[in-house]
Amino acid sequence: RHNSQVMEVDFQTVLDVAFVVSIFTLTSFFLRAYELNGNPESLKSYFFVVSAEEDITTLRNEVHKMGLDDEYFENVMGEIGDSKDDVREMTIFAMLQRAVYNKMNKDMTDYDKRMDIILAEIKDEFRDQAI
Repeated sequence: RHNSQVMEVDFQTVLDVAFVVSIFTLTSFFLRAYELNGNPESLKSYFFVVSAEEDITTLRNEVHKMGLDDEYFENVMGEIGDSKDDVREMTIFAMLQRAVYNKMNKDMTDYDKRMDIILAEIKDEFRDQAI
């Protein structure tokens, strides 16, 4: 006898899962791009994405694992923190950088606010495309 259950998932959950999968995929892509092209911007993008999901210590370890020093790490952290404009005027990538900066500095209130704004913008774009 087959027993099937209907699973209900809200849109927010779908976006959260997609975000995590995207982060994992992005880290793989940027690291592979760097391995293939040796472009420092590809490596820097890899570190930006790592910082979205990990803490400062993990990011520092990743920087060191790639043979780079603390000065490079500080430069990456500086680029993440330099986004001082209003988050509503930034691209989604820049908004994500600022949210990551907040998360890494344990400012979860601002992190949550920024992530809500990012998700709302993604939902709006999706709705506009669906029309």
